[in-house]
Amino acid sequence: MTFKSYWYWFRSRSAVSGEEGIRKFIAMQYAKVRRMAGIISLVLLMTSDAFLMLPYLEGWGIHPYIGFPMVVLIISVLIWAISHWYYITKDMHRAEQLAEIKLNPYAIYELSPKEQMQLRTQFIPLLVSNARILRNSGDTQGADELNKFVIQLDQWVRSGRIPKDQFPPELDKYIISDKESRL
Repeated sequence: MTFKSYWYWFRSRSAVSGEEGIRKFIAMQYAKVRRMAGIISLVLLMTSDAFLMLPYLEGWGIHPYIGFPMVVLIISVLIWAISHWYYITKDMHRAEQLAEIKLNPYAIYELSPKEQMQLRTQFIPLLVSNARILRNSGDTQGADELNKFVIQLDQWVRSGRIPKDQFPPELDKYIISDKESRL
């Protein structure tokens, strides 16, 4: 392909002609290179480290055809393990974690430690005092219903989860059956 035919091909591919088309083409190539830069740098890191290890491998009696792929594999596993640890411990997945808590039935049934502490230290004492106020005002039926709910809530906090048969019906839309799945 000659330069002239390449130029006509390039101009036919770009929606904008002239200088704007050239800028668009260069920006697109830059974006492609930027997307691949991480992978390219990892490959360069693995190969350069493997080449640096070759004299040591030969000194240990390991053949280069076996040692080179072995070093590349060890480095790639180490990079994956470190990135996995960083992803998990540094909360790099907060949006996915929130979606999982909202959409995963097993995460819905379980009470987080924060929820358990809030229920134990804030809500249950408030409900007990409200039940006491209701009883003192003469509404024993309301106080008994509130006491039943406090007992049920205390059982949930002690077990750390809401049993499936006691799950609130207004939240059934978040439950996923065994045959369904979320993205």
